[in-house]
Amino acid sequence: MRIPASVQGIVASRLETLPDESVETLTVASVSGNRFEPQLLARVARTSHERTLDGLNHAAVAGIIRPLDEQLRAFEFTHDLIR
Repeated sequence: MRIPASVQGIVASRLETLPDESVETLTVASVSGNRFEPQLLARVARTSHERTLDGLNHAAVAGIIRPLDEQLRAFEFTHDLIR
């Protein structure tokens, strides 16, 4: 599926505002599918759970992902095209 250049530009502009650790975390998350767990991402990326959650928090504020529960045990991308 080809993604329109305008959509690519929007996604790129959102990613550019994020800290590097958030982009790295999202890169790992994108491989796991639309929904993902921070604990698994931390293990795969070999980083702490807290650092992973911090990176995900920045992405959530930017509207790239959203938590699936109040305990922040799982997240999902806000749109398949973002992933």
